[in-house]
Amino acid sequence: MNNYLTLPTPPNTIALSLNPPPNQQIYLARIEPLMEKLMREKEIYQQALDKTETLTYLLKSMQRFSHERFLAISDESLRRRVRRLMALKSISGLLSDLTPPEIKRYDEAVTRA
Repeated sequence: MNNYLTLPTPPNTIALSLNPPPNQQIYLARIEPLMEKLMREKEIYQQALDKTETLTYLLKSMQRFSHERFLAISDESLRRRVRRLMALKSISGLLSDLTPPEIKRYDEAVTRA
């Protein structure tokens, strides 16, 4: 048995060395195309996010839902959730790039708000 998940996917998708149980492949099949589309639409995601890390993050986040609950999420609701998670991940990446003086200024600004 190989360690690569093989699903019919559109071109330009990410090959991950995952080995999820068959009933969890639906997470990848629904999340990856949404992530790819959002990355194409938003330049900030292309600049701030690594595709493989982001997909892994999204999969872990969504696998908190049972298989049945995940399938019950509408496509639009799933798109909103994925978009929010990607925005959060991109913002957290930006904050990690700050220097100590910039972090201090950021903390002071947040405290005042």
